[in-house]
Amino acid sequence: MWSNIYLYYEIRSDRNYSQKLAVAEIVKILEETGLLKKDAPLLFKNADFFPWLSLSIVWTRDGNYHVDNKSELVNANLIP
Repeated sequence: MWSNIYLYYEIRSDRNYSQKLAVAEIVKILEETGLLKKDAPLLFKNADFFPWLSLSIVWTRDGNYHVDNKSELVNANLIP
C-alpha cells in the first residue's frame, strides 16, 4: 500500500538493475539474521523484538515492481 507517511527504500546493484541474484540465497541470508520472519515466499517482516520493517524481494524494470514467487532470480529489494 502506498502512503505519503511511509518512506520506501530500494536496494539494487546499480541504476540499470543489471545484477541478478538467486532468490534462494537472498532468502537464506534474511532468514539467518534472526531479525526477520518470513511472511510469504518473498516477503519478510520484523521479528517481534525488532523495529517495524517490511521487505519484499522483487523483480523490476524501470522501478515497476513485480513479486514472482516462482522466480529463481531477482534484481532488487523493496523496503516500504
